[in-house]
Amino acid sequence: MSAPVEVEVGDTDVENLALQLTAPAEIRGVVRFEDEEARKLVQPSTSTSQAPQPGSNAQQQKPPLRHVMLRNASSNLTVSGEIKEDGSFTLSQVHPGIYRATIMPRVYVKAMDFGDLHVTNAQLDLRSGAAGVLTVHVATAAGAIGGVIRDDKGPAGGSVVAIVEADAVKASPIFGAVKEDGSYSVTGVAPGKYRIVAYQEGDLLWVNEDIEDIGEPIEIGDRETLTKDLKKRAMPGVK
Repeated sequence: MSAPVEVEVGDTDVENLALQLTAPAEIRGVVRFEDEEARKLVQPSTSTSQAPQPGSNAQQQKPPLRHVMLRNASSNLTVSGEIKEDGSFTLSQVHPGIYRATIMPRVYVKAMDFGDLHVTNAQLDLRSGAAGVLTVHVATAAGAIGGVIRDDKGPAGGSVVAIVEADAVKASPIFGAVKEDGSYSVTGVAPGKYRIVAYQEGDLLWVNEDIEDIGEPIEIGDRETLTKDLKKRAMPGVK
């Protein structure tokens, strides 16, 4: 597979365009925890479990699997690798492209080191290949956003609130709980810049595109609690 190449088509033909095919790579890496809470959330338990009781399902007593996941921004292709007890993981069949790294809810990728490359977010550019050891620095996402959603008649229940990282490639939204009195809360938010929108429950949200158009910009710090009242918005094309 080749890495995606941007092409601008004007009044003349586009010629001599080269697409370099690259074999998929295997990436080995390790997760480094920035705080003890993140370690407890992500790392599989190493303690000895009690013997299963008669009639119980031993399979259900195993700790849940934890994975490092890379999502390709152009193809939505996702590769993942299980995090072992020592924090190591392996990602197979990684094609060239721009990827977004995720772990699981309540933790976030604070930074990554890949060979000589250091990035202070969760976005990894592998368009030139994938050679090196990937170190993923993980921290607890403990920020919170709350407030009241209103429409022209006052506090608006029956709403949905969503936030998405500003300028992120193919970032998944975070949705918050909204009560009947219009109050809402979004928890497990990593520090950074976002756009936030409240809309009618049942409306279709094309998340990245719509939030870029009508979402309000916000910024939240590490473990900060932010208060932000919102006006319920109509989605583009929805009357």
